[in-house]
Amino acid sequence: MVSKTEMLKAIPKVKLESAVRKKRKKVAKSWNKEKLAEQLSFDEIRKLYAGLKAKVKPTKKKVSKKKTTKKVVKKKTTKRKVKRRR
Repeated sequence: MVSKTEMLKAIPKVKLESAVRKKRKKVAKSWNKEKLAEQLSFDEIRKLYAGLKAKVKPTKKKVSKKKTTKKVVKKKTTKRKVKRRR
């Protein structure tokens, strides 16, 4: 089993802040992870940690395709026929 301190190292501070805010408690941005963790129960911290482990999966690198642009060619203007008077 993972200790509480190891879980706190893995969980980002933003996740802890949002979890505490869900409990409708006021949080200051300057608080460190330990102070944020005091506001949560051990079960809630464990749920956050389990959620992180489930989401971390190796992702395949996306192959980017080069964008091809069509060459713009202006249409030639048609010459008007001049009517000649007879």
